[in-house]
Amino acid sequence: MNKVDEQFEFNKLNFLCFFQNQIIHDKKNREKKNIQYTDCFKSAFNALVNKNYIEAKTACKSLRKKSLQWLLYFEFEFYCNVFKERIPSKDNIASVFGFSPKRYENFIQKVTVKLPKNRFAEQSYNEFLNFKTKEDSYKRFPVKNIAICATMSAGKSTFVNALLGKDVLPARNEGTTAKITSVYDKDGSKNLIGFVEKNSNIENLCLDANLSTINSWNNDAETNRIFLQGDLDGIGNKGLIVAVHDTPGTNNSGDRNHHKITMDFLTSQKLDALIFVANATQLKTTDEHALLKEIFEKVVKQNNLPVIFVLNKADELDSEKENISEIITEYGKYLSEIGFEIPKVFPVSSKAARILKMAMKDFGDKFTESECDAFPSIVKKFSKRLILDNSNYDNDNNVSQIAVDGETYESSLLQSALIHSGINKIEKEIELIVRR
Repeated sequence: MNKVDEQFEFNKLNFLCFFQNQIIHDKKNREKKNIQYTDCFKSAFNALVNKNYIEAKTACKSLRKKSLQWLLYFEFEFYCNVFKERIPSKDNIASVFGFSPKRYENFIQKVTVKLPKNRFAEQSYNEFLNFKTKEDSYKRFPVKNIAICATMSAGKSTFVNALLGKDVLPARNEGTTAKITSVYDKDGSKNLIGFVEKNSNIENLCLDANLSTINSWNNDAETNRIFLQGDLDGIGNKGLIVAVHDTPGTNNSGDRNHHKITMDFLTSQKLDALIFVANATQLKTTDEHALLKEIFEKVVKQNNLPVIFVLNKADELDSEKENISEIITEYGKYLSEIGFEIPKVFPVSSKAARILKMAMKDFGDKFTESECDAFPSIVKKFSKRLILDNSNYDNDNNVSQIAVDGETYESSLLQSALIHSGINKIEKEIELIVRR
């Protein structure tokens, strides 16, 4: 099987995202002119991509400004490089841009020398150059791979959704993850882009993947693996890419193949760390013990792999009857007996972290009715009564009001509740491990 070059595919999708949202600015940034230039620019660009040179010539001529024609060529040349397409012949380029083929080198020189200095195209050129520079830099970053595994319904998918701060992976009280789903961190990404691999073929390229899209990919029997790129907002790139790989729950009695998919991935993929998600309300089960033993012997011990143990659903413990600190200590001893040296155990409420992050990103309008009802209780609980992490982090000093279901909350209050949910501490531990 040929290895998927995911960064190559992401690079293509990011260019398409940029081009789809790009605005070609008038010198005075007049809205009507901006729309006119943008429409002509995109028509000419699309015609070039489709090798319709007559249509491209008409659209290019309607741009009128030579500087915008230079910008058009500059972006198209970048497109050809990204998509590994051959640039059209000199004759075709000359025809589209309205000059004699003998003056081809002169045209290229204007694109190279005059475009960067041109005042009319300055804003549009700089926006594209900034995008291009970031893309060129990002694709050179090394990738640090972290696998997330657990028994069924421990909350792995909810945990990944909490890292992303939005609903991406299907999360229900059953074995829902059927494929390896890999999420590559990219700071500042507004959209979640992605594709699937089916029998070594790349299919279903998507510029704005959502829960419905990914659910359909996950349920498709022909899908081998799902690739996504988005912003793991508590983890920074800073010269590297953290890739989080969600694996199927290994004890799904309805599909024994889930265990094989997970173990094949864990034993074949070069990993930098592993996150084991445990259900804090159902620790030390027979299935969990068997999986931990297998992971230790076949993956962790063989590769001296660092492991982060996440006690998910810690908020569901009865604090009056169960002491979280004692549970963490006892679970650490249990892990040591299996073979894990000095295990690091972190309690978290992925459910609370996810919903708090969504509110802070102004995604409160996407809450279900039950989430709207639960939100005030979550804020109250994690801002006052339940503290899973009491660390001090550098907070954003920008105090703002965030509205959820007709009620307003101070952003500082939500930030405090988010810290207490335990997610920040895990994100810091992930960064610490991958930067060693």
